[in-house]
Amino acid sequence: MKFFYILLQLSSLLYLSTCVHLDCDYIDRYSKWSIPIGTVYTCKIENVLNIISPETEITSVSTNHSLGKTHDDVLAIFDYSNSHNIQYFPRGIDKFFKNIKLIDINRGHIKEIHQADLKVFPKLESLDLCANDIQVIEAGTFDFNINLKVIWLSSKIVHIESNVFTNLSSLSYLYLRLNPCIDKNAANSLTDVKALAQEAYTMCKDSTYTRLNYQLNNLESELSSRTFLRHFSQRLNNLTNEIKGSTFSNLTSFERRIKAANLKFQNEDSLVIKVSELSGDITAMSKNTQSNLDHMKIEIADVNRRIDSLKMMISTLIGDVQKMAEVNDRSVPKTTTTTKRSSFSAITDDEFIDHELIDDNDIFG
Repeated sequence: MKFFYILLQLSSLLYLSTCVHLDCDYIDRYSKWSIPIGTVYTCKIENVLNIISPETEITSVSTNHSLGKTHDDVLAIFDYSNSHNIQYFPRGIDKFFKNIKLIDINRGHIKEIHQADLKVFPKLESLDLCANDIQVIEAGTFDFNINLKVIWLSSKIVHIESNVFTNLSSLSYLYLRLNPCIDKNAANSLTDVKALAQEAYTMCKDSTYTRLNYQLNNLESELSSRTFLRHFSQRLNNLTNEIKGSTFSNLTSFERRIKAANLKFQNEDSLVIKVSELSGDITAMSKNTQSNLDHMKIEIADVNRRIDSLKMMISTLIGDVQKMAEVNDRSVPKTTTTTKRSSFSAITDDEFIDHELIDDNDIFG
């Protein structure tokens, strides 16, 4: 009880009631990219909104309507300014604009959306909350918005609870692009939209720890609001049950995964060593092969030199034989000379070499 008393005192000290004025520029805006309802009378937000508490309320709205128009004619809320600090969905709008069909608040830093935020807009047909900081879509968020036809949720969504889009029978456009857990959209087909809704739940059905972290963050934010004491006991019990039911089994699973990862790293280290050794062997083989090739090149060059030398000796030998033949031709009688010349001319240089018709002693004495 002492603990709850301290929390009560803390919440009382931190709570600050905030009233916000909404300054509208009332315009006729064509809803081309949202729902096919033509031109709608719209409140385009003009003033900078600073909504940092879930209890902040819109308590006044500008009345500079077009001629003949009133708050009841306003069908849309529109803002694309990117200059607001809207961390929570603005409450109190329904007290002034009771017929809202289109809500378009982009780049406003909204970090959560709840059923209570939207149930006050039963006629809502199009919801565009792109480029905000929403991470979780809770079950039942759209239960009171059965007329929704278009939903744009390009944000930071990591978790979508089951049956979020189940009761939206008129939903014809679901835009879930650029989210961490899903990046798709479906349009103009109820079948495709239903398939995407189911896929979104499958893809964004994250672990218990992610939901716990989200819920704990919400508890921290509610420390400064009236809703803290109302929800604290119930959420604390839910968190306790979830922790009891999941922590140890998840830790065991983590331990197994860590061991498997460690074994994998050890195997990879062994493989790296083997590859390194093989690389060394290949390098050594490459060096030996290069050395052998260099040695063979030297030997081939030496053989080529010896072949060239042998060619020169043969050429010289042929020249000497031809000279001896001329000398013999001049020293013998003409009749004999004719016969010998005929005999020599019939023998080629190759035949001298191939058939060894000339003895070295005949040449060199």
